[in-house]
Amino acid sequence: IGGIAIALAAQPTLSNYFAGTYVISEGEIQVDDFIEIEGGPSGFVEDISWRSTKLRSRFNNLIIIPNSMMSDNMITNYSRPALAMNVIVNGGVSYSSDLQKVQDILMEVATKIVVDSEHAVTDTEPRAGFSNFGDSNIDFWVFLQATDRAGSFQLKTQLIKQVHQRFNEEGIVINYPMRHLVVDDVPEEEAGADGREPTPPEQIVEFVRKG
Repeated sequence: IGGIAIALAAQPTLSNYFAGTYVISEGEIQVDDFIEIEGGPSGFVEDISWRSTKLRSRFNNLIIIPNSMMSDNMITNYSRPALAMNVIVNGGVSYSSDLQKVQDILMEVATKIVVDSEHAVTDTEPRAGFSNFGDSNIDFWVFLQATDRAGSFQLKTQLIKQVHQRFNEEGIVINYPMRHLVVDDVPEEEAGADGREPTPPEQIVEFVRKG
């Protein structure tokens, strides 16, 4: 009985040991890599030992993960096979927009960011196009490549701000979600049956646009 108890007590330790050996020998995860465990934490790898892997979260907290969890779950390594990370920004423009003009502006803004920003990969050309007929807009996308994960947040922020500014300057509209109401004619004797004046159709449409 004592032997069984010892074996059961040692099982988690042995599981972590063999999992740690696997993580270290594979070499797919290294110190300073940024990883994310499916359904779990994410952060920069601080240390990999035979028992656990230590992460530093984006909030600068230390996370200690048993290696058995590392081997039993899907892990995304944002630092491999290369540090460079794709940045894709999606948006939409009004159906009345000149789509060629929209695409030209997107490419101009993206190209300028690639030239000016230290966070952009200059070897990868930016791209822009359209993806869908949306409910209120024609959807577009813009693609850039950042030097690393931290740089991807900077690039995305710059891209959104500069595209928004150029659209405002060029009078290109990004619609709010909007529905078009069709109001049928109502007989006059029914329109004021409750003692109130009926709402003119143009006011109903205006309310929907603002709401």
